[in-house]
Amino acid sequence: MSKNTDQPALVDGVSILICCYNSAKKITPTLQHLARLLPTKTQWPVEVVLINNNSSDDTVAVANQVWDELNTNLKLTCVEEPRPGHGNALECGYNAARYELMVMCDDDNWLNENYLQLVEARFLSNPDIGLLGGWGHAWLNDEPIPKWFEKYKVHYVCAKPVEQSGYYGHGQFSIWGAGSVLRKSAWRRLTAAGFSFINARTSGKALGADTELAIALNTSGFKLYFDDALQFTHDLSGGRVTWDNLIEQAALNGRCSAVTWLMLRVHANIHLSQQQCRQLIANEIGKFKYSQYYIELVLFVTKPFYPFDPIADIRRREKRNELLKRKTYYCDLIPGIYQWMKAIGQTKI
Repeated sequence: MSKNTDQPALVDGVSILICCYNSAKKITPTLQHLARLLPTKTQWPVEVVLINNNSSDDTVAVANQVWDELNTNLKLTCVEEPRPGHGNALECGYNAARYELMVMCDDDNWLNENYLQLVEARFLSNPDIGLLGGWGHAWLNDEPIPKWFEKYKVHYVCAKPVEQSGYYGHGQFSIWGAGSVLRKSAWRRLTAAGFSFINARTSGKALGADTELAIALNTSGFKLYFDDALQFTHDLSGGRVTWDNLIEQAALNGRCSAVTWLMLRVHANIHLSQQQCRQLIANEIGKFKYSQYYIELVLFVTKPFYPFDPIADIRRREKRNELLKRKTYYCDLIPGIYQWMKAIGQTKI
């Protein structure tokens, strides 16, 4: 693995990263909540970095004005990422961060006032963590809550990804990108090996990149950890929680999961040559056509007797259809994934 000797030495500290795309109307409360947690006593320095991801509104102007009015005595650093897509914004933010611990705060996330204290305490007590995750609570501003929301709130990052605090086991990678804390040293190792996001490279809903990152870290020997105490509020107001929105999100999630499936299959067959790995996975994708018929038959027969989850069914269908329709595209991704997995495996921590 090649090393970049031009990179500055890492400094203990916390970089709070806010990825924004046309966020002028929702960034104010996010910054207000950040201002409330900054006075908390921490041993490390803190910076706040806003990544303007090809916005067409006045996100930066609004953010700067609000931040000046909050009088935090801490500069708000704004960096531009002209390429649309949350994956591009993430990479820009992670590369721009000056400190070792990088907190991903979405533009609609309101971090609890003790967030930084908890982050510092967790990394001091568990210095082997590569990626730390928390969870969110929904805020709908007195809008009616649909009856189905409690069952499907996990799709809005408003539920625990796992049952209790602790390290993730091998093969576990369900960790929310919102509110997560990534070590920059881990990020540098991944990118030096050739890792980059595949999902979320265009404008639109930001899904898939967080799971890619968790899989990349987990399969490369870095430790993932969930802390139940690490909590934030997710602003879902403005009519975002609707059945149509949920279906759209489930379909997109299903399509994005094609990449994560591919990453896991490459990792499972990394002992093979690159050509053998590609051929084996191509054959597996081809079989999806027949397995889909079987699944639909089983669902049709068992539907009267067992609870049917339409959202899970949408995700499953979209993943399989995505892989079948774009088989060549996904097979062409295999060499890149294979190469960075091989490279990072040689320098596993």
